[in-house]
Amino acid sequence: MKEKNRSFWQFLKKRKININRIIYMIFITLTLCILFSQAFTMMFLVVANIPLLYFLNKDWFHTLLFTTPGKLALAVCAGIILFALSMIMKLSKPIEYEGW
Repeated sequence: MKEKNRSFWQFLKKRKININRIIYMIFITLTLCILFSQAFTMMFLVVANIPLLYFLNKDWFHTLLFTTPGKLALAVCAGIILFALSMIMKLSKPIEYEGW
């Protein structure tokens, strides 16, 4: 019976878990989720504009896909997207357990 009536704070105190560390980890997790969603939304908008350009102005679409400056612009965009993905992967590595 005693085990069931213990509060969460007593549970943390018994195991010597610092509440500041838990709050920090929750804050970091929420911050990373917001950053990831914003980053993926921006990447989607960059990639989705290419087919949209076909319907809006076929001359610009043709220029973007079939000329050297257009291909260069696409290559720069692809490079930035790959760089951003690698930075996201770097940020999302698991937290190492050092003991409490």
